[in-house]
Amino acid sequence: MSHAEERGRSPGVAYGVDIDLYLTIRLRLVAHLCRWSLRDGEGLSEDHRVATHDSAAKLIEWLKQENAGRLDAPSKRAWVRACQAWPGLKREAVERVD
Repeated sequence: MSHAEERGRSPGVAYGVDIDLYLTIRLRLVAHLCRWSLRDGEGLSEDHRVATHDSAAKLIEWLKQENAGRLDAPSKRAWVRACQAWPGLKREAVERVD
């Protein structure tokens, strides 16, 4: 349904995050988060996290929990793209501020 990524580089290391959001045939939301780094002399290191959710609110909360309580830029891009891709999420594309 959507994909977003962010890349960076510093001396001796390249790093990034990839976020993919899917919708199952039973209308469950699936989030796949991969954080990776490629260090000179050490190779590739990856951390994958996957979770399924019954609601948009639960998926957003999971994305926030995976990033120290806030929705970071790649998570937000993936979410906005998902809302654009599937009509059932269009109303969820707005940010509510309490």
